Amino acid sequence: MTQVTVTFLQQLSSDELIGSTKTLPSDARIEQVEQITPEFSRFLYQSVGSELNWTDRLDSTREVWNEVLIRPGSETWVLYRGGAPRGYFELVTEAGQGGSEVEIFTSDFSLMPRARDSAEFYLTKL
Repeated sequence: MTQVTVTFLQQLSSDELIGSTKTLPSDARIEQVEQITPEFSRFLYQSVGSELNWTDRLDSTREVWNEVLIRPGSETWVLYRGGAPRGYFELVTEAGQGGSEVEIFTSDFSLMPRARDSAEFYLTKL
């Protein structure tokens, strides 16, 4: 059986963020994907997760994958460097137990292997 480690971070205020003093490289940009498809989301998930043994979502159907992507408030952001994706993260909304509260959480955040040496820097920019 594969062991999965999940790390939780909680930030209740933007005042808690300590930003990086480095600037984003001139050939890098972070963009929100306005109309993400399940196929592109799966590509990103597989690309960053292949060496990390991410498999829990790979058996999801296109419809199940899309259900997460189209939830109101859900967002996907991609880090590009030199025109190619280098990492991504998803913000996913989920109704609270009371039904009136909404929690936004990062369901996936990772960098592709070539960008992992800069993880701390990119995390503060995302």
